[in-house]
Amino acid sequence: MTLASIYYPIYGPETFCPHCRQLMPALTLTDTYLCQRHGAFEVDAASDDLVHLQSGRHWRLWEQKWYRQHTHADGIRFEIHEALDSLYIQGYRVTKVTIAQRYRGLINAYLERGRPLGYFGK
Repeated sequence: MTLASIYYPIYGPETFCPHCRQLMPALTLTDTYLCQRHGAFEVDAASDDLVHLQSGRHWRLWEQKWYRQHTHADGIRFEIHEALDSLYIQGYRVTKVTIAQRYRGLINAYLERGRPLGYFGK
């Protein structure tokens, strides 16, 4: 570890914004990154999540990509549909969707009723 690295948050002197994917610099001696378009993000020391200070949304880095940590079933549904659309455009056909265990509680009510994941209406 170099002496300069102790002055930056855990993701180093810069990381990509979870929204626009542009590089955002770290603010020295803080746990904060600042995106010119989306404002401040702070690293949650307990979970290493990146938290958007204005909205309170949490993001987790996995395999060099930021993923939003959802608190409502509609957010999960939107992200699944967005990923399916992207794969379809690339020419892939999805045959199975795996949902993380931490989100099962949010969507179990829909799955237990036999509703397709795309149905969140009445």
